[in-house]
Formats: sequence, structure tokens, C-alpha cells
Amino acid sequence: MVAHLRDLRRQRTETDIQTIAIRLVKDHGYDAVTTSMIADEGGMSARTFFNYYENKEAAILGPRNTLTQVLVEHLRHSRGNLFDDLRRFISDHLVALSGQRALMRDIHRIAAGIPRLQVMREQRGHDIRVALMDTLRARLGDDDADLSAFVADIAFSALWQSYQLWVESDDMETTEAVDLAFIRVGRTLSALTPPGTVV
Repeated sequence: MVAHLRDLRRQRTETDIQTIAIRLVKDHGYDAVTTSMIADEGGMSARTFFNYYENKEAAILGPRNTLTQVLVEHLRHSRGNLFDDLRRFISDHLVALSGQRALMRDIHRIAAGIPRLQVMREQRGHDIRVALMDTLRARLGDDDADLSAFVADIAFSALWQSYQLWVESDDMETTEAVDLAFIRVGRTLSALTPPGTVV
């Protein structure tokens, strides 16, 4: 119980620092913002700031753990249709982020113009893909490691496209974003399938 409360306090502080960092970037521009500014605005020492984030870029992007463990475990242990489970996993992931939609949009737009942030986001995307691959390998078995990697690539592509569609819209529902993303992924896979191939 104590550990849980400590984790919740840490998460709140991480989110508070992230919110401050993004507001400062929006007000002053990315280059003008420093870790000292973020710490001062948050009423904390620089040392306390570095207990949570290693630099201003990390503070802007926020906490690294972006996949909800409950959703990961359901995907890992479910015996339902894999396609349906992936759709549910992605949709539920977006629902879990719904309270942070405006914050996610700010991150998305700030990162678009900052190469260093783009690289860091790509690394986080890679980490998510690896987590998906490990989850799918546990579900499908070690004999299907190549299949797990392939499905993880497809799932991550659908997740990322769903996220982009949802974040950039004010009123798009999560299910609509996921549907559109899977249509796009399906079209890509169809275009790559040799004529006459039975799948």
C-alpha cells in the first residue's frame, strides 16, 4: 500500500513537471527553456528535477512507461481472436490516455520540429515495439518468434497511426481512429501481397 502511494505520488510529480515543461516551451520556445527554468517554475531544486528526468527533452516527453500493464497482460493471456485482441488493446490504450489528449497533442506538435525529440520518440517507439514483440512471443510461443516480430510491427504501426489520428482530432472517437489505422495497415499489406497469394 505504501509503495503504491509512493508510485502514485511519483507519477503525479512526473506529470506536473511535464506539464510545466510543455507550458514553458509554448510560452518561450524550445531553445529558451532550460532545466533550471522548469525546476524554478515547479518550486523545486535542480537536484529534485533530475530525480525525475535526465534533461528537458525527457521532461517534455514525460514518463517512459506508456503501455498499461493490465492491457499488456490481457493481450498476453487472452485466447480470443488475435486480430480482435490487438484492436481492443490499441483502442483501450487510447482510452487510457484520453484524459491527456491535449497534453499528447502538445507533445506531438512540439516534437515535430525538434530533431532531438524525434529521435527520443523513435527510441521510445522501439521500446514499445519490443514490449509488444515479447508479449506476442509469450502468447504465440517461442517457435513463432518470427511471426511475433512481424505481428508486433503491424500492431505498432496500427498503434502509432491510431495515436496520430486521435491526437490531431478534437472529436474523433478512439474506435474510429483504430478502424482507420487498421484500414491503412490492411491496404499496405494487400499492396505487398503478390497477386494470386492465398492468405
